[in-house]
Parts: sequence; C-alpha cells; structure tokens
Amino acid sequence: MAIESSVFEKEVCSLMEVGKSESGGRHAAAYRQVILPAYAKINLFLDILSARDDGYHNIDGIMHAVTLCDYVSVSIGGFDGQQVFVECSDPSLPSGKGNLAYRAAELFMEQTGLTGYSVNIGIEKNIPVSAGLAGGSTDAAAVIRALGYIFDIDKNTLFKVAEKIGSDVAFCLMGGCARAEGTGNVLTPLSPMGKCFIVIGFKGKGVSTPEAYGKADGIYHPGRKEERHAELGRLSELITGSPSDYSGSLFNVFESVVLPEHDGASELKKILSECGAEAVLMSGSGPSVFGLFGNRDSAETAKRKLSGIGARTFIARPERTSLI
Repeated sequence: MAIESSVFEKEVCSLMEVGKSESGGRHAAAYRQVILPAYAKINLFLDILSARDDGYHNIDGIMHAVTLCDYVSVSIGGFDGQQVFVECSDPSLPSGKGNLAYRAAELFMEQTGLTGYSVNIGIEKNIPVSAGLAGGSTDAAAVIRALGYIFDIDKNTLFKVAEKIGSDVAFCLMGGCARAEGTGNVLTPLSPMGKCFIVIGFKGKGVSTPEAYGKADGIYHPGRKEERHAELGRLSELITGSPSDYSGSLFNVFESVVLPEHDGASELKKILSECGAEAVLMSGSGPSVFGLFGNRDSAETAKRKLSGIGARTFIARPERTSLI
C-alpha cells in the first residue's frame, strides 16, 4: 500500500471532501475518508517518579511532536455489526488487535456506541518501530482523530479513548509541545521549540518499552527529584530559544539502562556530538537518538555520517501546531 505524500499539505489534508456523506442523524458520517499525518514525538525530558500498582509508571517530562511522520488513511463503509481492517506498508507489524491503530478504532466505536460501520485503516510507515518515537501511539492517535472528524465527536471523548490505549496516545492526539505527567496522560501545553533541525538516528535492534521500564525500576533515584525537576522547569522556560541555551537541561532516565546495552545508540550519540549538535539525547525508552542543530548544512552532514554507518536517519523540524 502506498499513499501519495503530496496529498498531505497540512493537518486533515482537506478531509477528502469528495467523500462527504449526505445522510443525516446524530452520528451521521460527515466524511467517508480522512487521511492524516501521524507525527513522531521526541522526549526532551523524561523521568520516572514511581511504579504504580496497575503496572504503569508515573512520569514527568516534556514531549514534542516532530515532522517525521507516518501517513494514516481511515475510511468507513457499511457493515452489519462492526469490523476493523488494517493494512500497513510494514509487513512485520500486526494487522489485528496487536496493532494499536486497530485497538483505537475498536475502542472508539465501543465508547461512542457506533454500530453498522466497518473501519478501514491504511498506514504508510516511516517512523521506526520500537524506537522510542511513539510510532504505534501516533498511528492510534491519528485513527482517533480521523474518526472524530468522520463522526463529528467532541474532543473530550477522543481524549478518553486515547487514554485507554497507551501512555503516549493522548499526547500524540494533542500534538505540539507539552509537559506530561501521570502515566503520560496529564498534559499541560507548553510553548513549542524554537526553529532548529532535528537529526534522528536509529540503528540496531528496537527496545521493548516494558522491558526498559523494568530495568529502569532499579536505577531511578527519587531522592534526586528536586534537582532534576529544577532542570525541567528551566527547560520549559528556555525551550523557545536556541538549543544551546537548554542543552544542559535535557534528561532521559532510560539512557542509564539502554545505552550500556545498546552500542548503536551510544555510537549515534557520539557522532551527533562530533558533528556539532547543540544538544543530543535518546528519545523515550530508545534506542533512537536525536541531535538538535541550528542550521541545515550541519544537520545534513550529520545525517550523511549516520547513514554511512548503516543507521536509519531523518532530518525533521519541530511540529509546533496543536492538532486538536
């Protein structure tokens, strides 16, 4: 499956007006097909505060959407009951309930009480899998957003669906930049990053998020919370400026457990620093690493060097617009 990337001018991609439905009713479909970009996220700050009884963790940090994205097409058809179909350009990803996009559509229909529709989802996958970039979560969020457009559902309901699917889905639904607390579902919008070029590299095997949290349980230090969170506050104030202004405030607790076991991520960090990145950090539970550059020439040089050692490499910009 391939979706023409030229279609994607901006959010909602014109909502495919040609597919608009003429039927009435409270939950009548306003559109029959919606195609959306599903933006990756990076973590500029990520700390674990505590483990929870439900198996999740309380975190605190800052997430930011970036222009690296998948493209998600959602269309609906008539069906006697409810059925979800997923087709993805990456054949290694599941097409059933193991795919967060499938679960997002299924839960959306359950929460809204909608029946009599099939949901057809197409995903053009560009974001690396199991890379700390919220690739699965952002696809799920795009499905929720698309179905919200199709059925004209209020955003509070959309966020309730997102929170039930996964920790990063609510942020991916919102977009822009936010402080994320709780399990990642308590979001406070922040001013977005200033202009910069973000070089993202991914090399080697992906990292399981549950496994990374399990390892991190043994190393995070609650006693240092005040020190770390002073840096988080400083970062939120300086984030609109040059990356060199806030590079010392970037933090990711997972670097302590992932980098020693993942030579590829450590190598990428080293090369990005040598190429003059103003700030370098691993994103999420890894192993993707990003470097922030003030000019495109330096970013292009870093991209070539990372690609030269076999890394999947992207140049992105901060995606500064809130999506919902």
